[in-house]
Amino acid sequence: MRHFLVEGIFVLLGTIISILFIFSPTPGLMFAFAFIAQPLFLFAIASGLWMIYKDLKRKKVL
Repeated sequence: MRHFLVEGIFVLLGTIISILFIFSPTPGLMFAFAFIAQPLFLFAIASGLWMIYKDLKRKKVL
């Protein structure tokens, strides 16, 4: 099973953008937060849940 490396990187990038936006709320960082950081979080969560679902199906738990 693939580990959560890509998802972890996406969460890390989203967190960095979010922290930068909290400390310096400029229009550019607001754009990055709204259109880059939030989709990165969404993709990481959806991808992680999908991998867990596939693993549970493979092990015939579901």
